[in-house]
Amino acid sequence: MIAEKPVVNDLPQLKMPVLLVIGQKDRTVFGRRFAPPEAVKSLGNFPELGKKAQAAIPNAQLVPIENVGHAPHVEVPDVFVKTVVQFLNAKN
Repeated sequence: MIAEKPVVNDLPQLKMPVLLVIGQKDRTVFGRRFAPPEAVKSLGNFPELGKKAQAAIPNAQLVPIENVGHAPHVEVPDVFVKTVVQFLNAKN
């Protein structure tokens, strides 16, 4: 879907509890190589995008992880697993 249309307008439709695990060093930009450099500067700020996604999704929990990039599940697997298990065990 990311290649076909923005999904940001669909976020408020999510009704289930949502966990957002965001690496605070994540600056990933899909299609970066095709975008003009000046456009890329304003994209991929996942610390801010995570906050906006949390605000848009009812019942969302945001867990920012410092010093981690795009793949928290690979970079800090113990922290990631602990975070997901706590979320799954919580009464939502």
